[in-house]
Amino acid sequence: MTVIALELNDVGVLAADASGVLSPPSPGVALIEGRSIAVGREAASGARLKPRRIHDRFWNDLDTKALKRPFPSHLSTADLVHRHLQQIWSEVGTDAHSVLLVVPGTFDERQLSLLLGIARSCQIPANGLVDAAVAASLGPESGPSNVLHLDLQMHAAVATLLERRRRLSRVRVLVDDRFGLADLHTRWASQIAADFVRTTRFDPLHLAASEQSLYDHLPAWLRVLPKSNTVTVSMEAGGRRYAIELSHEGMVGAVQRQYDNLVETIRAVRPGSAPLNVVVTDRLATLPGLEDHLSRAHETTVAVLQPAAAAMGAVRAADQISAPTESLPFITVLETGADASHDSGTPAGTHPPAAGGRPPTHLVHDSIAYPISEVPFAIGVSIPEDGRGLQIPRTTAGVSSTQCTVFRRGDSVILEDHSTSGTSVNGRRVAGSTELAAGDTVSFGSPDVELLMVSMVD
Repeated sequence: MTVIALELNDVGVLAADASGVLSPPSPGVALIEGRSIAVGREAASGARLKPRRIHDRFWNDLDTKALKRPFPSHLSTADLVHRHLQQIWSEVGTDAHSVLLVVPGTFDERQLSLLLGIARSCQIPANGLVDAAVAASLGPESGPSNVLHLDLQMHAAVATLLERRRRLSRVRVLVDDRFGLADLHTRWASQIAADFVRTTRFDPLHLAASEQSLYDHLPAWLRVLPKSNTVTVSMEAGGRRYAIELSHEGMVGAVQRQYDNLVETIRAVRPGSAPLNVVVTDRLATLPGLEDHLSRAHETTVAVLQPAAAAMGAVRAADQISAPTESLPFITVLETGADASHDSGTPAGTHPPAAGGRPPTHLVHDSIAYPISEVPFAIGVSIPEDGRGLQIPRTTAGVSSTQCTVFRRGDSVILEDHSTSGTSVNGRRVAGSTELAAGDTVSFGSPDVELLMVSMVD
């Protein structure tokens, strides 16, 4: 059976299978003119011609709320995601029966549910959800156990700390929304325009058409610069051709502060002084000087991932990610190396059920049983205003305001960790979320707070 993975980064959404990339990256851009909506590459080609009609945050802000002016109020970001996914799926043109959604760690539980519904409404047979950083970094055990995956979205940088032992587990995600690839491109466009004006008196930002042409050429120019100290670039306008020489040093200087911000982000997520293996996506590798900047700042080797690494990694680990249920677990843990295959069909990243596999109906604490329902049951030192939760004494060390939540999703019961100190199931720390079974013990804090999962039968 053909397995396809959709890598959902708004810089360029793409599809891949075991043979490689099936569709060129499609940027998360929409051009909205009344009831006419263009998305992807078509929309990006008009972004500078009609900037007030461009929306490029719909993946990041996925929601069902009505768009604000100047966009039509009958549209939401969910509608734009639907249109974009629909277009990509039609381009792939496949009869695949298994599709894995490879999702950045920036998506919350509500957005994941919404995304899954949108994919299925597009007739995409989605049967797996996996964290993009985990899928991209999957491989045999080697090097330091701490892995830092670094990627750029349109309007944010995302650093994901992973722990590689027998399993590759997501530990923490830090999002820096001070800049993204769109901001870097704007700064480089301004730098290049200033160089054109200084050298030729031609200002490519003066007219919309030449501004669009500059942005269209920019990615190709950036790909050349890391391999050379200078590159000659040219543009045509008004029947004349203008040429200038771009310097590697000048382009790096234009975004020096943003590169420094990225270094700060890495330091914030890095676990002390422990050895660290930094892996960056190909999106970052094409940025002039960034790889050297990171290597010098952290005195470590920076490894560059292949294009579509997250999608290709997901395809290779499909047996761990695919699930037969309508309600899919979000996989944040994958087996590494030769043990990556699971004959049992239990996805890694979810806790294997206890004997019998029965989902719990109640959680028990201090001999009191609390029913589990679709409404999240919060556990921590603060409980929601509606009072649905278990309040832990503030004198218990290592417990967050909301340590974790437990809720029913379809036929499964899910624990979602929200803490800074960690929550364990049967002595094993949870990375993100996990499925619970009757007989499981949840523990956290010091001294240990323990919750027993039970199934009460009428």
